[in-house]
This record gives sequence, C-alpha cells and structure tokens, in this order.
Amino acid sequence: MFLLTEPSIQVANKFIDRQRDSTFSYAEVGATHETPPTGYTIDHNRIQLGSGEQDYQRAVAALREWQQFDLGWVKIIRPASRSKLAQQWR
Repeated sequence: MFLLTEPSIQVANKFIDRQRDSTFSYAEVGATHETPPTGYTIDHNRIQLGSGEQDYQRAVAALREWQQFDLGWVKIIRPASRSKLAQQWR
C-alpha cells in the first residue's frame, strides 16, 4: 500500500486483511528455486557486511527486525506487531 500520508492502524489492518487470501500476480510462483523462466533477469547482488560470529548475529537480528526497510519514509507493519501498534496509535 502506497499513500502520501500515514494511514491509521484501522486502514492498515483492513488493507492487510483484504490481502490475506490474494493470489500472486504472476504465474511463475516458486520459479526462483531453480533457473528462472525465459524473460526474467537474474538480479544478484552481494556485499560483505563484516566477518565473524558477532557480525553474523547482528545481521540476523537486523533482518528479523526488518531493518532493511528502515528508509525513513517506509513503515513495515508485521502481523505480530499489529496489536502492539494499535495500542501505540490510540
């Protein structure tokens, strides 16, 4: 959902609920498990974030917290946090 203003938790929850039973918009679901179908470009990027167990654990924690989307203009509403956010936005 892309909006110019931040939606209320009720609007966000309704949007999420409407998407629950949606199907994918493309037929090649799961195609990335093998060689992509003809017409798809492989976009593979790699960067070393650090080395060692501590750096690995920090990277794992960042992914679990969805920090890759912490762009300042994007808000991720994860299902587990929906009720917590509802309390914050009251």
